[in-house]
Amino acid sequence: MAAPATRKYGGLSASQRQSSRRTRLVEAGLDVLGARGLSNMTMTAVCARAGLTERYFYESFRSLDELLVAMFDAFSVPTHEAIDAALKQAPADLFERCRAAAGALIDSLTDDPRKARAYVEAISSTPLHERRAATMRAYAEVLAEQMRLLSGLEADHYRAPLRLITTMLVGGLAEAVSEWLNGMLKLSKDEVADEASRLCVAAAEALSRSKTTSTAS
Repeated sequence: MAAPATRKYGGLSASQRQSSRRTRLVEAGLDVLGARGLSNMTMTAVCARAGLTERYFYESFRSLDELLVAMFDAFSVPTHEAIDAALKQAPADLFERCRAAAGALIDSLTDDPRKARAYVEAISSTPLHERRAATMRAYAEVLAEQMRLLSGLEADHYRAPLRLITTMLVGGLAEAVSEWLNGMLKLSKDEVADEASRLCVAAAEALSRSKTTSTAS
């Protein structure tokens, strides 16, 4: 017996329409956050901006917190993809790789002011704490891998200190970019990327020297 045909409206299936509504809500959420800030973001405001009723909100999200996570993913996932692409195009040099990654991060945020505000305000958001922490850990592992490959830090005894150093560097860059986006750092985008990259290279060199010295002694 043939399965019943899925009814379509406007050429879209039910699942496609639901996906479209979900995307509209995420975009509306970014709009509201960009205009009002996270503390003034409400489900009512998001639904009004999306032109959808609360019924459709609950079709895709169980709560405003769940929408916030989807909004964070809407810019963090493509940002991570942009960083990966930049690393693949950059030459096999730690400074250049770090500069490419930092530049890709900054570009992705400055291209859309809504995402920049979401990035900044995610720091103080309880619902986004673990999501943001997981993203920072992923960035730290990417940086650690580049240091292992390009600075001769492949040995096992480098693993723990590399995790410490890259966690500090990535966390510091996140805070610095937030300050820069808020206008507190009077530097150009390229200067921010350059200085961050110099710190990464200096940290890798310092770790290499410290481990070499301790091993020799």
